[in-house]
Amino acid sequence: ETFLQPSSALRRVAVMSRYLNGEGMGFFASAAKTAANKDVWAANAQAVASYKAMEAEVARMSGAAGVEWTVIRAGTLKGGGSGCSGEEGDERSGEPSLLTPAFYELGQQDIVNWRLLYDCSALKVKLVRGDTLPGPGFTAALTATDKVGAGDSHRGAVAAALVEALRSPDAANHDYSVAA
Repeated sequence: ETFLQPSSALRRVAVMSRYLNGEGMGFFASAAKTAANKDVWAANAQAVASYKAMEAEVARMSGAAGVEWTVIRAGTLKGGGSGCSGEEGDERSGEPSLLTPAFYELGQQDIVNWRLLYDCSALKVKLVRGDTLPGPGFTAALTATDKVGAGDSHRGAVAAALVEALRSPDAANHDYSVAA
């Protein structure tokens, strides 16, 4: 409550939430989360209730403070995030919408840099207004650990949507879903 006061200089708050509509969730998403990737967004009832409560509280507090709000929804987060090494003069910082190149040197290296290829294939973005995108559904087990599939959101795309939501007047008091 301390940052959303009526006298605040804030004009808009952007928060990340999740797909909460229940479509494409259920048995297959839960099984993939348990068996293959603990980060699969399976929308269990407790998590959905917590996210809905958070969204309602952000909207309530924003309204009371005269601040606009935007909710950016994500499914299973995959891929690299925004950023660079942060060191001044670092020539290796690369494209700021991806992780620092040092990330792509971590772990076992092959003839092909699989992390880099994954990020390149996951960079397409679908942005829709509302909570309308489905979870992984039946394909959850097939895409839990490597491929981009239904119900997935690229971390870089979600981060970019959060920043753009703060800049775009049309984003005021709306929610958007991001898919890879």
